[in-house]
Amino acid sequence: FAGGLFDADTGLTRFVWRDYDADTGRFTALDPLREKGGDSDWYGYCVDDPVNRVDVWGLADSFWDGQGGRIAKSGKTGASIGGTIGAAIGAPYGVPIPGRIAGSLIGSGIGMGTQAVMEYPPVRERVDELETKLDEWRQSAWDSIPPETQERLERVRSLEDYSTD
Repeated sequence: FAGGLFDADTGLTRFVWRDYDADTGRFTALDPLREKGGDSDWYGYCVDDPVNRVDVWGLADSFWDGQGGRIAKSGKTGASIGGTIGAAIGAPYGVPIPGRIAGSLIGSGIGMGTQAVMEYPPVRERVDELETKLDEWRQSAWDSIPPETQERLERVRSLEDYSTD
């Protein structure tokens, strides 16, 4: 939270080096750090579409990519799972909707918290190492299958792509 100071005379909010106009949703001057702030794309947080896309928490590297997107997706998944569990727990007590709401909030917090821990650089490095080892293991397992069996499996996989389910 940046903590700007509102000026009632001008209607602007002062942030040390520049003013913010809440009516237009823009600063009145360019960022004095410019590219030195670490990002030359000043609207990258919203995939260069500041009208239709927002990054409320300021976490996304781009809309759904990067750390922020992974954290938000984990929160969404956690909310979905938590809501289902909360409704199931609340139903016998006659409160499925409050149970769903509570479960969604708890699940979202757990999902986002878990993913945030996984984004911590030492943890992220270990996760990346494990994913690389898993990919190597998958490739090794695939390579150990006789070529004629691989061909049959590929044919079945291609048929699944056209499934109507």
